[in-house]
Formats: sequence, structure tokens, C-alpha cells
Amino acid sequence: PAPPDCRSGDIVFGPEGELLITMGSGRSLRFLSVPELQELRSIELGGVFPFFWVSGERLITSTRASVDNTHRVLRAWALSGGEPTVIGTYDTRRYWRTRVDATVSRIAGGRGRELVVQRLDASRAERVIGELPDAVSAVSFLPGGNRLLSLDESGELRLWKLSAPGRSRLLGTTSGTWSSVTASDREGRRIAVGDVNAAVKLWDLEDPPDAEPLVLRRPETLGCLEAAFDTQGQWLAVNNCRSGVAFWPLEGRGLRTLRGYRGGGWNLSFSSDNRWLANCEAFEPARLWPLDPSEGSIRELIPERPGPCFGLALHPAGTHVLVGQGGGGAHLFSLRGETARP
Repeated sequence: PAPPDCRSGDIVFGPEGELLITMGSGRSLRFLSVPELQELRSIELGGVFPFFWVSGERLITSTRASVDNTHRVLRAWALSGGEPTVIGTYDTRRYWRTRVDATVSRIAGGRGRELVVQRLDASRAERVIGELPDAVSAVSFLPGGNRLLSLDESGELRLWKLSAPGRSRLLGTTSGTWSSVTASDREGRRIAVGDVNAAVKLWDLEDPPDAEPLVLRRPETLGCLEAAFDTQGQWLAVNNCRSGVAFWPLEGRGLRTLRGYRGGGWNLSFSSDNRWLANCEAFEPARLWPLDPSEGSIRELIPERPGPCFGLALHPAGTHVLVGQGGGGAHLFSLRGETARP
């Protein structure tokens, strides 16, 4: 459960998955054992509005260093205990929603719509990685340190390569960007992003670019939200200050929302191998959904002479779909994406 005065949604696993670290009462952090979730110890941060994350064998914290929050201080804590080491300070008027890479040598943050990376050594060398459509809401280094995730106030989630500044891949959109969650698994393959519409969206970077994310829903409105993958990639922990931490199993596939259905369909059919769902709607083209997100997104089955769909049939071998049209005639479509045949 979350403490009664939870002030931060941050939550992280230890490097071996044996610890879960989350916010405690006041200005403290709680260290919980996994899987028992028994509190082992807590530490006082000595600052308000903290952010924290694990980097190797160290816990990195960012706390307010001035009353007006114009400066913040970065500290490194050994997970085994002891006093912290001060890494340095940064100016929040220059950078917002910052994160430090695993080597604690670079800091990434937002400056208005700009995504900026700065070295933490004496040079303080700075690079602008790109410009977002709206103000930066969250940033995160992916494992390896050569890729960045950004979330802006319009809800766009983008992937950037530090070796190719100015270019990004749009992964998708989410709602309620006051939530700064942009968690990734240990391999940097799966991305979890919070959505205030009682959901967490999960992207797999190995899926096709047009694949829709898996949506994990909760019955209550999400509040102060963060998320973390365990070290084996089998669980996603989602912290909601209003009701505690939920653990989602990530093995297998969960419920999916298949968008594009307008209602009033003549028939809705599964292929024999359960890979596809086909639908025929009055005065609309037939549609085909892949049931595995890695197969891509919705396909509209449009023949050379478009017309309303009045029936369809899936081949027993799961290779083709036959679409009947008003006024006579039918078209055969391959489920492998080949051209329709009348």
C-alpha cells in the first residue's frame, strides 16, 4: 500500500529485483523486499518534491535545493546503505523533468520545447537533441544511454537517438501528461507510459511502427503515477498514490481494444488460427484486425471498385478472406497483404 501522505509517485526496482523503492511518509524513501513487500528500511532525503531512480548499484535522487525550486541537487546513495555523495546541482530554469544516464555523466531535460542533453563534468557541454511539438513533460534514458524517450504536453511519446539529433520516431500518444512515467524494461524494448484515463499504455519497440499499444486498465482514476519493470521483465509495478501499488503480470497477452469498429456489422468472424478478426459493416469497407499487436494495425479491405460490404467469409486455412459487395460480385483478399482478386 501507499503511505497516507504520499508526495511522489516514483517507484523503482533494485538492480537484481530484490528491492522495491518507493516514497514514504514525509521526505523519506521506503525500501521493500521482493516478493514479500516487507519494509526493510527508510532514508530521509532532506528535500521536498523528490525524484529518484536506480543507476547501477546506486540510487540517484533529485531534491529541491532552493526555496523557489530554481535549483536542485543530485545525490548518489549506495543501495547497501550509508551516506550519499553529492553529484552536483542543476538549474530548473534551464532544464525541466530531468533524468541522469546510467553512468551519471549526462543529464537530459526539457527547456520549453527543446530536448537537451548536458554533460555533468567540468565542461558542462550541451547539445540540443531535437524540438518537440509542445513543451517537454517527461524524459528518460533507455538502457545503453544512446536513446532517449520524450513526452510532451500534447501527449506525444517520441524515441530519439543521440547519434542522430533532430530526428525522432513517434510511438503514439497518451493523455494526462502531468504524469511523468516513461518506464522501460532492462533491455529498453518495452515502454510503459501513464494515462490519467485509468490506464497504462505499453509499447514494444520491436512491433511494427503502426502497432497499437497494449492498454492496462484500472477501475479507479489514476493519481500521482509512476511505473517500473522488474529485472526479468515479468512484472510491471504501477504506483498510484491514491490506492497503492498494482503489479501487472506481463507474460502472455492481455485484453486489447480494437479500434475502427463503427457498429451495425453484418458479421464478425475469427480466422481458424485465431490470428485475425474480420468484420463487415453496412455501407463501409470490410475491416481486418490482427489479434497480435506485432502483426501491425487495422486493415481496410477495399477492392478496385469500392462499394458497401454485404458479407464475408474467412478461408478455413486462414489464408484468405472473401468479401461480398452490394450489386453482385465478390473479392478475394490474401491475409498476407497481396492484391485483391475479383
